[in-house]
Amino acid sequence: MAEVLGIVSGAAGLLSLAIEVTKLSYTYIASVRGAPKSLTSYIGELATLTSVLLQLDDLIQARKVNSQNSQILSKALNDCKQEVEHLKAKLERKVSYGRIKAKVAALAWPLSESELQDKVNMLHRYNGIFSSALQADSL
Repeated sequence: MAEVLGIVSGAAGLLSLAIEVTKLSYTYIASVRGAPKSLTSYIGELATLTSVLLQLDDLIQARKVNSQNSQILSKALNDCKQEVEHLKAKLERKVSYGRIKAKVAALAWPLSESELQDKVNMLHRYNGIFSSALQADSL
């Protein structure tokens, strides 16, 4: 029972965090000039993560999570949450400057092309893990 509660809170917390990061990212994309092309992949992976987490949250709320997968799922949720929190902190750092610096900082995307590709790969990996958990628990 404690494992299920941990998964419920982990999934809900990660879902909330993914939504916040998506909002921050859209704010940047709207104001960035010359945004990298890989931002499309990044936003797509964020949207997919949010969608998969919504489905996973529904499955968890319906108590249909396979107890054999619960430890693995709990670890994946925690690991993903740490990664997304790091991403959020990086995005928020750019926003937290003073007024003039914030306007200048808003003109530049806070991640290099290679960092952005790493984030896209990380999001894609977790999307696969959570999608697999959904499929396994839906059988």
